[in-house]
Amino acid sequence: MLIDLLPSLLTQVYIYLDKPVQGTDDLVALTDLRKTYLAFLASVLQANLQTVYTIESNAPHLPALIQSVCDLAQISGEPTVIFDNKHDLRPN
Repeated sequence: MLIDLLPSLLTQVYIYLDKPVQGTDDLVALTDLRKTYLAFLASVLQANLQTVYTIESNAPHLPALIQSVCDLAQISGEPTVIFDNKHDLRPN
């Protein structure tokens, strides 16, 4: 079942990862999507289901999946929002 769903899931994730950020809500949603996407990919590996990535029907999607992980790995940290000095969200 996961084998059949993976291509559609990846396509939808890529669409949202490529959307331009137009405000704080978009930025929060994009950050959450990135975390959830990477957690999903990791959970598949932790469950020893990695063949879902390399099975013949999904193998054509593997290069884009790897590229998306590499792209996300290059993003440095999460954005910080500062409201004012009293509510500074940066770590001390």
